[in-house]
Amino acid sequence: LRVWGGPQRARAAARYLVFALTSYGLLTLAALLVIVRAGQHTADLTANFQTLAGPAASAGFWLTLTASGIALGVFPFHRWLIDAQSEAPAGVAAVLIGVVSKLGAYTLIRVGLGQFPTVAHQYQLLIVGFAVVGAIWGGLAALAQDDLRRFIGYSNVAQVSLILLAAGTQTSVSLVGVVLFILAQGLSSGMLVLLGGAIEERVRSRSIRALGGLVTAAPRLAALWWVAVFTAIGIPVFAGFSAEVMLFSGSFPIHRIATVLVMASLVLTAAGLVWTGQRVFFGPLRESLQRTRDVGTLELAYLLPIVGAIVLAGVRPGALTPVITNGVIQITTRLAGG
Repeated sequence: LRVWGGPQRARAAARYLVFALTSYGLLTLAALLVIVRAGQHTADLTANFQTLAGPAASAGFWLTLTASGIALGVFPFHRWLIDAQSEAPAGVAAVLIGVVSKLGAYTLIRVGLGQFPTVAHQYQLLIVGFAVVGAIWGGLAALAQDDLRRFIGYSNVAQVSLILLAAGTQTSVSLVGVVLFILAQGLSSGMLVLLGGAIEERVRSRSIRALGGLVTAAPRLAALWWVAVFTAIGIPVFAGFSAEVMLFSGSFPIHRIATVLVMASLVLTAAGLVWTGQRVFFGPLRESLQRTRDVGTLELAYLLPIVGAIVLAGVRPGALTPVITNGVIQITTRLAGG
């Protein structure tokens, strides 16, 4: 990131390093706390769970929640991810936003909820509150962006707030749905970043206002962009639909107002994604963009497998849910006091 990337790559790299080390440090402290307080001198989470309670559990939960929030890039810890993914080369940015940040979601669900269920249940309203604020903030901030890569970053902030909503709801349906959502959102956001980088490489600009009519010059690029957008906004047949249906149906009975607010903010985010796609690809083709090169064989070689995974997960979510349920059932049992 510091060697290759945009003009602000040095600042973005430094910020990424600080936030990454902070996240890893907090998570390491939580792990050490679990091991020491459990008295079993093992890193096996299942063994340590049985003996951790009281202030130690509260401290471990807050350390884990903060570490996972930083890694996810949720509000108010989102600035490092916005800067890093907008300044890094497209491939690196796609890995950051589509893979690395999603490790924070795993940490939150597997460690935060699974290891500290009593504390997680006690503060579920606070977690849901962060989800609502983050979803609204991300959607509004995305609409204010003219930089295409930063627009994608802020849209991601709004979408990952759904992970906090599921973590605050703590039902089996919402947790299975959020695991599917993590997969779908990682694929769609990574694909959008790759395509945004392809547009930047071709037109030498990331300004949305400077674009327009690209569907004429680059129809394959436009088609791939809309596949990623349709996945992000939860259109049927694509992976995001089943994930969001399960997530919202599991969350609504528990936190009705918060779920409605998050859904409303996602409508705003979806409108921003569609509006941006309309400005970039439709309308009259600008004269300066008439020779824009379409995606080639090499780009199709890594983009089409992502499309295949998106469609497969959207058409056959039932092939994934039993595997996910087996992993979630232990967590929900602990959350229920079992």
